Amino acid sequence: MDYASLDDFFKSGKHHLQKGPIALIFAEDEVELASTILHHSKLGFTKIIIFTKAMPTLPSEFKNNLVSVYVDLFNSPEVSVIINKINILASSQWVYFCYNAEYLFFPFCETRSVAELLNFHSEERREAMLTFVVDLYTKDFTNTAEATSTDNAYLDEAGYFAMARSDP
Repeated sequence: MDYASLDDFFKSGKHHLQKGPIALIFAEDEVELASTILHHSKLGFTKIIIFTKAMPTLPSEFKNNLVSVYVDLFNSPEVSVIINKINILASSQWVYFCYNAEYLFFPFCETRSVAELLNFHSEERREAMLTFVVDLYTKDFTNTAEATSTDNAYLDEAGYFAMARSDP
């Protein structure tokens, strides 16, 4: 399902927020967008809502639970404003968000779905979920146009590190 704008989604797409778990993917550009969508589709989210200027070509089996909201994130409300509005509309649902080239991992994610993770936390009556965010980098920034590599990823042991992009 596609929505031409944020307003269109908030007027006509609220039904996509009624059953979770829900993943929100904010695409600032096209870097690793397809791999981000495919990764989260395999985790078993009920809905994956992508906020993007353009959708990549995806295998048809991953399109059933996808919702596209066409928006330029650099000329729209801040992501936090969008998330806060969705949290109100998706009350009692588990909502996860990330940007393109970010991937959710949790214990046993290779064999368990995100719904099973949430069921475990509910059954154990846990009020919090420990998570980590790590940045992955390519081995050689000078030879990789987007400074990413899902096949040959490295962690930065020194902490946060980022190189300025040459594009606007």
